[in-house]
Amino acid sequence: MTIYEYGQESVVKPSPFIYITGLRVNGKERAVKNNAEFSHAENSWRLEFAGLSFKDEKALCYKYRLLGWDERWQDATNERAVTFASLRSGAYTFEVSAITADGVESAGPASLSFEILPPFWQRWWFIALGAVLLSSILYAIHVVRLDRLLEIEKIRSRIATDLHDDIGAGLTHIGLLSQVALQKKNAPPREEEANVDARDLSNSMERIGNIARELSAAMSDVVWSVNPQHDSMNALQRRLRTFAHEVCEAKGIELNVEVAESLAAIKLHPETRRNLLLIAKEALHNVVKYSGSASVSVKFALQHNNVLMEIIDAGKGFDAAQMKNGNGLSNMRTRTEKLGGKLEVVSEFGKGARVQVIAPIKA
Repeated sequence: MTIYEYGQESVVKPSPFIYITGLRVNGKERAVKNNAEFSHAENSWRLEFAGLSFKDEKALCYKYRLLGWDERWQDATNERAVTFASLRSGAYTFEVSAITADGVESAGPASLSFEILPPFWQRWWFIALGAVLLSSILYAIHVVRLDRLLEIEKIRSRIATDLHDDIGAGLTHIGLLSQVALQKKNAPPREEEANVDARDLSNSMERIGNIARELSAAMSDVVWSVNPQHDSMNALQRRLRTFAHEVCEAKGIELNVEVAESLAAIKLHPETRRNLLLIAKEALHNVVKYSGSASVSVKFALQHNNVLMEIIDAGKGFDAAQMKNGNGLSNMRTRTEKLGGKLEVVSEFGKGARVQVIAPIKA
């Protein structure tokens, strides 16, 4: 049996319903959908909501909070919309409850969960890639630095070896010749040996002068090869032309030096420059001393990232097979091997000779 007493106020006060009714992101209307993802630039939000009550809906007020931004509930307000500007990247949950004039709150808040994605440069894969890239760059710089230090050490070692072997040996030879010359000068003169001693003294002084000039040229080559101002093919061509002009002019030999335009401005490693210069010098010495040629050509070209050097004369030629063990050819072959290159000597009696060197641009 149900008894209804007219005029008696009900003790039960129903809670109001609450709904999220609208969403605008950066001023554009968007669907109200949970767990949606937005870009980092979509960070200006306006959320609209409304409550339903069986008694005086206009008296409803609302409280809300944005988890991920502020955990605290904001003070109750009559406004039915809230704006969040410049939200950071992250996961958020917006919650809102309606409250009646009697203080009855919604049974549960309406909620909307969403995520604002970080910009790509703040994402884990980009950070990981950046860390790997930075590590690779640092490692590459370290390797380049070590290679440079090793290269400098190699050059220093080569200079020290040259100074010890070539310059040191030459100075020792000069010292011995000087000592012999002084002993002969200070020895009691013998009438029957006076002319012989004078000739020996003259020969010794001449040899000292020749060795001194050779040492000066060798020292000049060492200094030239390590000077970074001379790291181009043009510098090698000028150096070689100066030397070749001097030795060829003395014998009346016509000189022709050609450098391909594609090679002219290319930079060369100090070891490459120096060994090509010394190989060319050795070949030109042989031309001047033994070929009897009226002309000689020195040509440089670029061949598959290699330097091609050719020294060609029109002299009497020689049997290349019988000359393999000569000091000059042996020195040229050794220097070519140091460059990781290839030496070819072609000659026939009466048909001149051609010395060809192919060496990598980077030694």
